[in-house]
Amino acid sequence: MIMLAIDPGKGATKTIGLAKFVDNQLTEAHQMTFPEMVRYINDRENRVVSDIVYESYMVRPDKLKENVGTMVETAQCIGAIRAAAVLYDINLTMQNPSILPVASRQFQIKIPTNHAKSHSFCAILHGMYFLHRRGLIKSTLEEKMSK
Repeated sequence: MIMLAIDPGKGATKTIGLAKFVDNQLTEAHQMTFPEMVRYINDRENRVVSDIVYESYMVRPDKLKENVGTMVETAQCIGAIRAAAVLYDINLTMQNPSILPVASRQFQIKIPTNHAKSHSFCAILHGMYFLHRRGLIKSTLEEKMSK
């Protein structure tokens, strides 16, 4: 099984986090631009992906003014993810960003305090949370207790 976990973001800068898991093991993690993400997802090698999990995004009332007059690039990123899922018959799972603190504790992975460097870590945590919820991997505590 090949799964991608994506933390969507704005397109011009490297604010999109992407993590690739092969047979429930993390094999890659990147921060990329929108064009890089689109090329990555559409690469022939990645067309065999079975699942994509991505972080949900909504324009909240407290962020409304920031988004007026913008192209809402994060929403465009999610649109590209959803389009790839349809084109390549990939299962799609949306996760709330609120799972990040839970996953961070479960897997003892600290999210960098510098937001610009946090996106690949968020993608990793979304992927690990997805796999854990399906019983495919154990949390750090579960691993320690099974030894």
